[in-house]
Amino acid sequence: MKKIFDKFIVAMFCSPQPPAEKNGRKFPNKITLEQYLRAKELGFTTVYGHNEIVNTDTEKYAFEALELAEKAGLDYLVKDSIAEEYISLGNRGYRPFSLLSEHEKRKLDERFAQSLARYSDYPAFAGITFFDEPGSDSFEGIARAKKVFDRVCGDKLFYVNLMPYYITPEQYQYGYVTDARKFTDENYAYSRPNYQRYVHYLDKYIRTEPDVLSYDVYPYVNYGSLTDTIHEGLYDMLGLFFEYSRRYSLPFMPYCQAGGEWEGGSARKVTDAEMRHQINISLLFGARGIQFFPYCFPNDWLDSPNDRCGAIDCDGRPTDTAASIKKALGVLKNLGSVLIKSTLKGIMSVGEFDGKYSAEMLKNVEWSQTIFQGNIPHGERYMLKSISDIERAEASSQVLIGEFDGGFLLVNNSIKREASVYLKLRQTTCVTLISDKKLQVAADELNITLDGGDAVFIARPNQ
Repeated sequence: MKKIFDKFIVAMFCSPQPPAEKNGRKFPNKITLEQYLRAKELGFTTVYGHNEIVNTDTEKYAFEALELAEKAGLDYLVKDSIAEEYISLGNRGYRPFSLLSEHEKRKLDERFAQSLARYSDYPAFAGITFFDEPGSDSFEGIARAKKVFDRVCGDKLFYVNLMPYYITPEQYQYGYVTDARKFTDENYAYSRPNYQRYVHYLDKYIRTEPDVLSYDVYPYVNYGSLTDTIHEGLYDMLGLFFEYSRRYSLPFMPYCQAGGEWEGGSARKVTDAEMRHQINISLLFGARGIQFFPYCFPNDWLDSPNDRCGAIDCDGRPTDTAASIKKALGVLKNLGSVLIKSTLKGIMSVGEFDGKYSAEMLKNVEWSQTIFQGNIPHGERYMLKSISDIERAEASSQVLIGEFDGGFLLVNNSIKREASVYLKLRQTTCVTLISDKKLQVAADELNITLDGGDAVFIARPNQ
């Protein structure tokens, strides 16, 4: 496993952005020490480069970002434009990688190795953010580039982020951003996914020998008048990636929704409870890191009238989402350090989910089949009926309990209200409750109250 996974990762995309101008409005340079120190203070460990790109006219900002990351005590993943040539399908001005001769591919490999040598010695350099949301037709080039990267930077992270599963058939093949596709249904992203097609996509990606499994799902979307729902994909994807992580001994990292209100407002701005919920549910399924999008309002979106999404707006000012992230990550300081040493065995559900909607309420709601109603998708693969150390468990609403080799993680699966939890342990023992504080208790009965989306870890003795 790559060195970066020695600690629990809290990563950001997009990184603080370079200066830009759009429609006569100037946006400041956000690649500053102030911004990098702010990210560190919020609880981040890792920055993914975005619009500061090596081998382009913005590369000076990439090298400045590497220096600032070092000063702030952050890891930094470089974005290099040469990646575009490996993933090319004939768009963006490059020939398709698959049509290059072996001689041309070797020349490309040489240029990539030379480029890596320009920045790989920077102390903050932790890897490369190679590509975001590729289609399967780009996997050949990704696999080739990774071999070059591993030869030059063997202990660093070669990072690729995969798409979610509720995408069009064209996107599976060509990627999320390409000039070479026509979508059959622009609203497909909110329909019930073709699960097996995604499994095929993931199986094909595994053959590139990745360092990590990363994907994005943003579960807090509005369905007409329903503004407090959870997209089922949150659980579906976590369960699938837990399975693949276990099968291939690969760490996985999901994205969390930072802010919202993009894509016409369908992805809503998250509450404090939703911020806690998505982080803690990810921990529950065994994630070795979490990622936030968008951290900084990206220069790509300067045409958008909505600059409220993300933790840092287009002028570099922290939003209220930044405060929400900081509060949620405060708990993670304890939980992450514990869970990174533990292996998930399975998950048990206790209590009834409080976010159900009646058939009458859903009958006129488009894509209502994607709304989570309390049943964990494909849960037969990892759901437990009992945990040996727990004699009885009760909860006022649905609480998910993950059994790890070091203890148990309890997560309130409600984004609306608190949950009261009662646990009867099989023997009196000294346990450690870990959340925003540590508390030693000796008991065989525990009564715990968890706020919406909140979590607590119960460590076994001597853990």
